[in-house]
Amino acid sequence: IDECKLIPGVCTNGVCINVMGSYRCQCKPGYIASAAGTACVGMPQTLSIAL
Repeated sequence: IDECKLIPGVCTNGVCINVMGSYRCQCKPGYIASAAGTACVGMPQTLSIAL
């Protein structure tokens, strides 16, 4: 089964990659994969402090 074709828009902010028995998301810059790799979430902003 190709979940990428079966579930349109499954990897918002990324590209769906079909793998045996599942799928994973390759995320766009500024996003990271969820723990399961099946969604892309925004990366938390980091603070830089100049010393």
